[in-house]
Amino acid sequence: MTAPQPRITIAIPAYRNTGLGECLDAIAAVDPTVPFETIVVLNDATAEVRDLALARSGAIRLAEVPVNLGVAGAFNHGFGLGTGEFLLELQDDSIPALDLLTVLMERAEAEPDAGAIGALTLNREGEVSDPGWVVRRDGATFPGLVDGSRNPDDYRECRAIDYHGSAGMLIRRTAWESVGGLDDGFYPAYYGDVDLCFRLRERGWRILLEPRARVRHAGGASTSSPFRVFLGMRLRERFLERHHAALETPAEFDQPTIAAVNAEVARAAAAEAGTPPPPPTPAEIAQLRARLDIDALGIAKRERDVQADYARHIERALRAEEEHGLARIEEVERRLLSEQERLTDARRRLRSAEEELGRTRTELVETQRALHDAIEALDQMSRSRSWRYTSWLRRLRHRG
Repeated sequence: MTAPQPRITIAIPAYRNTGLGECLDAIAAVDPTVPFETIVVLNDATAEVRDLALARSGAIRLAEVPVNLGVAGAFNHGFGLGTGEFLLELQDDSIPALDLLTVLMERAEAEPDAGAIGALTLNREGEVSDPGWVVRRDGATFPGLVDGSRNPDDYRECRAIDYHGSAGMLIRRTAWESVGGLDDGFYPAYYGDVDLCFRLRERGWRILLEPRARVRHAGGASTSSPFRVFLGMRLRERFLERHHAALETPAEFDQPTIAAVNAEVARAAAAEAGTPPPPPTPAEIAQLRARLDIDALGIAKRERDVQADYARHIERALRAEEEHGLARIEEVERRLLSEQERLTDARRRLRSAEEELGRTRTELVETQRALHDAIEALDQMSRSRSWRYTSWLRRLRHRG
């Protein structure tokens, strides 16, 4: 019996995350009502990850590439090999719910102008991590949490969003083709999906969140934190160069509060449904095909440039830290010198006070000695006869 034509092509870039095995096992258990195919792009994968994929090769298609295409390039490669009219991005550490495909397809058929539909993405603890995102005018991104809630039960209604991440986003193939696929210049990761959603919206497609569709995603398991920070800064600049004119968020959102995020969520959600944009032109299809050609040498140079920029970034950071450390040392030295001068002055004043106290003590001793001598003299006078006689004579004269 011939297998039905897949409606959805699932693409999974695999690099070095051993969560791939759990991800593929979860995909094998999803509701098969919607025919689908799964393509794992072994993106210069480690031997352990390759073995995990090979062990399940009967249920999936493997596409091994000689270089790291990056996340955007790997999705493009997988989608280009597939035949589904819809394309689903999954990360190698994603766990889709059993009804994920069914719910996403229901929404896609009900919203023909939706170029992409994201699932409500949860972290491993079951809290909302991707409810759709809003983008600030400086390119910074914030999750569109309703009233700041991370409880999935608080997300019930489908709504338009600025963009969705790559763990559970369904894309119409015609929409993907019309914008030339993902821009693999966002290499190796980050901001590729932000750029894709913005280009889809420029084309006239809406980007939706379907909260009934659920995916669990660990997130950030393939790259180290300092490298993630560097890539985010680097690729945000690329994104801003292209989309700065579309980032007209209000000034209040520069300091995002729950109220400001709610306002931005409401703004995005107010996008009205419309007719689907026109299909891709032959020129756009040609542009996509050119992008799908693997230029191993060009990608190797791109990876080299990223690593070189990262090395320079680390060098600048270390130099700045060293300069900051030297400045701190100089400041501490200045404070120590000031403290030493203060202590020296205090010692000087203490010595002066001690000397003054010594002089006062000497004067006191001399005064006490003089007083003692006077008392002794007076005592001697009081005992002498002449003194007593003179005293008696004075009293007598006084009476007369």
